[in-house]
Amino acid sequence: MQRRMIYNGVFLDDPKELLQWWIAQGFFMPKGAEVKCHHMTRAFKPKGEEQNLPYGDKTKVKVVGVAYTPQIGTVVVECSTPSRNRVKHITVWVDGIPPSKSNDLLEEGYQEVSGPTLSGRVGYFDGEMVRTD
Repeated sequence: MQRRMIYNGVFLDDPKELLQWWIAQGFFMPKGAEVKCHHMTRAFKPKGEEQNLPYGDKTKVKVVGVAYTPQIGTVVVECSTPSRNRVKHITVWVDGIPPSKSNDLLEEGYQEVSGPTLSGRVGYFDGEMVRTD
């Protein structure tokens, strides 16, 4: 069966858990920022083998780093799901720029932290909804 995939990866079971941790740590986030906090991308527009993941499987992601500017905040994560990105991460929020800019930010480095371990499920976004089938 051919699936339409905009991107695939690990989707957090409770994105609010990550946002609450970010706020509790006192990390910067401007008023009016667009909250993301929902997934770690394996591949944007996955092709071939990049589409082959164990969809529906439960997994864990461990927050091990943070980076932010006045326009974007992101966390670095460790997890068993592979990623096309050089640094596995979850974009927490953006303010006027696309979430993909997290990749550029992380190329400059990040602060190591001992953050929470979050639960998620392997899935993909089909343009309308997150699917785990």
